[in-house]
Amino acid sequence: MLTATIAVVPESRSLALDEEKEAAESEARFIAREMEEADGSPVGPTLECESQRAAKKTKNSRSSYWEQSDEEGDGDNSAASEVDERMLDFSNISNSTPKLIVNPLCAKRKRKKTTADSAVAVSSQPSTPPRSSSPGPTFSFTPYEIPRADGALMGKQTPPSKSLSKKGSVHFCIKVSLDNGFPNDEESCNMARAAFVEACSEFKSPKRLLRFENDELYRNTMVDIVKRAAAQLHGELKTKAQGIIETMYGFGGLPAKDIKQLVEDLLHRGAFHFEDPKMHQGLFRNPIVLTLLTHQWVSRKNGEAAGIYAALFNPIPEELIALIVSTVECVINDYAGGSFQPKGNNFSADKYSVVYDRHLKSLSKYKKLKPAMFRKLQEDLWAGAWQHARHAIPTQTTDSDLDDSDFGDSEVEVPAATMAVE
Repeated sequence: MLTATIAVVPESRSLALDEEKEAAESEARFIAREMEEADGSPVGPTLECESQRAAKKTKNSRSSYWEQSDEEGDGDNSAASEVDERMLDFSNISNSTPKLIVNPLCAKRKRKKTTADSAVAVSSQPSTPPRSSSPGPTFSFTPYEIPRADGALMGKQTPPSKSLSKKGSVHFCIKVSLDNGFPNDEESCNMARAAFVEACSEFKSPKRLLRFENDELYRNTMVDIVKRAAAQLHGELKTKAQGIIETMYGFGGLPAKDIKQLVEDLLHRGAFHFEDPKMHQGLFRNPIVLTLLTHQWVSRKNGEAAGIYAALFNPIPEELIALIVSTVECVINDYAGGSFQPKGNNFSADKYSVVYDRHLKSLSKYKKLKPAMFRKLQEDLWAGAWQHARHAIPTQTTDSDLDDSDFGDSEVEVPAATMAVE
């Protein structure tokens, strides 16, 4: 059963509480005056009433506290009680107005962004250039496949390259026929390059031309293919000559001794290319010259002189005549042993380039000493080849297409106004 106990507060402790009360009220009034000065509103009385009520409440709570302390034997905590009372008094001030605290530092000036600054920011270049996303340098032609270069064979090439190398071979054969029958290695390479370039131009193949100029492997392969046309031309010429010489000079049916003598007679001072070998008449007019010219360059379906390049052969140049005559001499040498033995007697540069040069010098001398007769020889060979092939001679004239009536007003003075250049 609970028993109520009345604690008697000593007089000294009561005085201490009164002093604390007065101190709290004084501090509350001080705070109220400060707040009134800050916002000009009279909050003193309200704060004072609230402080008085808080003091009374504190007194009652403190009384019960000290009563409990006396019973529990804790009467020596007067200092801690003062701190707690003040904390309680300040927590009851609820109408305080927030006070503006002024920053002692100067406010940072805001700089307006100008148009010039914007322009500079936009137009300024980065210190490090951006990495380009575009690929490296490219070529406008497809790379050449290395396996196609093996052996430099026309059959291994793609259709475009095959057509170009074939056309380049045609141009190369024309150069060999009309310019140099037995070119050396350097001359042959230069002629083959020029022939392939002409083929690209004729076929309008700029990409293949670009590859030819920039890809060394492709260029060397095409040059090697085109250069072989010279050996092919020489072989075809000799084969055709072998088929007609036996009948043309009468080697057939002769004993070996007579064949050897006939070979010696024909080769003496170039008797074989005269129209009459025994009398040395009709220089370079032996029928075999016209026959070989017709068979190799005119009558064939793809004969170079019978197509779009016919104008290059008119009139027949001395280089072509020298090449034909050298071929005939080569085949005559096949009978030098008393019978037809062509083996080992190739119509190649190592043996017959000297023969070609000798006949070319004879033709140049003929042209110099008898220019009219030489010109007549060239024209007769041209016309005779077409007649022998039973083809019409291509009509290509450089004569003027104007007649005399077109020049009737040539003596009339032209008015000055019509001559003015705008």
